[in-house]
Amino acid sequence: MSDDNTIVLLRGPLQQTYRNLQENPEAVFMLANNNPGRWLKFFFTGNFGASFGCRLHVKLREERELSGSARQEALKKSFGFFAGLKGGLKIGSTLKQVLIFDINKIREVAPF
Repeated sequence: MSDDNTIVLLRGPLQQTYRNLQENPEAVFMLANNNPGRWLKFFFTGNFGASFGCRLHVKLREERELSGSARQEALKKSFGFFAGLKGGLKIGSTLKQVLIFDINKIREVAPF
């Protein structure tokens, strides 16, 4: 997240997802709390005691081309040393653009 109202993502090889965004720029992202301690607490106490996560309701605002240097920087930040290996280079070859979304609403994921 670049600020409290914006999400910036790299667009990779998911062509159908991108086509869907072109037809309807509204999307929902789920951010899950996958902390193992939360699950252990639940099994011992029956209470989670922490948020499941949240859903971000967003709208695509802007698309920008991804320069070679920005691609390399993003890969290095995500994968460190491994960015320069065959797998990292393969991932890098799929990164197409930067997608910028405005956050319209945030909803907490309720426990069952």
